[in-house]
Amino acid sequence: MDTNGKNRFNVGDEAYIIESNRSVRKVTIIKISRDLYTVRFADTDGAIAVRVSRLYGTRKMAEESLPKKLTVAVRQEGPRPPHNVWM
Repeated sequence: MDTNGKNRFNVGDEAYIIESNRSVRKVTIIKISRDLYTVRFADTDGAIAVRVSRLYGTRKMAEESLPKKLTVAVRQEGPRPPHNVWM
């Protein structure tokens, strides 16, 4: 991260992305083209191009930006029955 608070990465740096708003994946930067970064996943051979705003320097930074939405398993009253849509 540079002094302006923006993410700055170089080719070969490791970073983290959020996938499907629910999981964090480790990636390696393999190419930079203006504001698009081509990254390779650490656990597979796949690669994608992402904007720099989707890259995080640490796993903790990525996890902190995950949505804090309650899931059905966390709800206090339990799962909603399918026949009662007004609960």
